[in-house]
Amino acid sequence: LDGRFVQDKQMVLGLDSGGVVMVTLTKEQDGDRIIYYLEQQTAAVEHEDILTGLDTWEMDGSIATVGADQRLNIFSHSLALVHAFQPAHARFISSVACSTMHNVLATSSREGVVRVWDTRQTRPARTVYRNETRPPSCITWSGEQEVVVGSSTGDLVVVDTRGKEN
Repeated sequence: LDGRFVQDKQMVLGLDSGGVVMVTLTKEQDGDRIIYYLEQQTAAVEHEDILTGLDTWEMDGSIATVGADQRLNIFSHSLALVHAFQPAHARFISSVACSTMHNVLATSSREGVVRVWDTRQTRPARTVYRNETRPPSCITWSGEQEVVVGSSTGDLVVVDTRGKEN
């Protein structure tokens, strides 16, 4: 489904089976040929349906995944499950994006909602965008306070995450 580098030669891959796997890129010299391999290191299966999104925090390699099972999982860089939120949304979760600030991320769902999460809080999620006629299909951060929401109708909306819940 998706993949992100977490170190120079190490990446995490999201699988459509609901799992994530850590792989390392290695190379072998055979005469004048160099052969590259992806070696599986660690695997975790924590979703009960297909994985629909994956992102990482650059500062420590932590990983966030979302799935069709309406679940949001946060993994350490070694794929140990740190947080699990289920249901994170009322319908299919379409995307996840990690902020440059650790423990902060955004999720979007086909119910027409974007939520910003701060996993350090007792109530970690708050809704920052709601539009059922233009449901979000993907999201990405633009700086520390704004999320760009791409809708299933092709619209792009910039949302200030400091705004009141709507």
